[in-house]
Amino acid sequence: MVLMNPEAVHRNRHLSDSVKTAEYGEYREEKQMDNTRTLCGANSYVQKYYFNHDDFGNLPEHVKQELQILCVMFTEENGGIITLTFDEDGTLKFNVTRDDADVLFDDIGSELAIRKIQKEKEELLNNLELYYKMFFLKGSM
Repeated sequence: MVLMNPEAVHRNRHLSDSVKTAEYGEYREEKQMDNTRTLCGANSYVQKYYFNHDDFGNLPEHVKQELQILCVMFTEENGGIITLTFDEDGTLKFNVTRDDADVLFDDIGSELAIRKIQKEKEELLNNLELYYKMFFLKGSM
């Protein structure tokens, strides 16, 4: 997979205003609720990975690499598009979408894969939520 240049993906500094959803290699803006931010994502249809360097560029390099591996492996094994976003409470959400024409996408298999990731990467995911709450929600827990 190819790393996507953040400047090529979005013009806005804060993804809480809008997030780009990958579809067929192009990006369109979708309004999200206030205080939500996209951390990263991968798209199996165009074989690309995106990391939100503007908001999360100061994360340790090994965390960024682990997130890339997590997203890319998910899309390689399951297809579709995965994005990891923080909601307004600081909970890290896994969002999976698929192309309507993708008849090979397995909804149940992708849900099982997410549960497996959440179990195996529990410490990483909990630490990311704590980081987000401390730095973006100013310590509200």
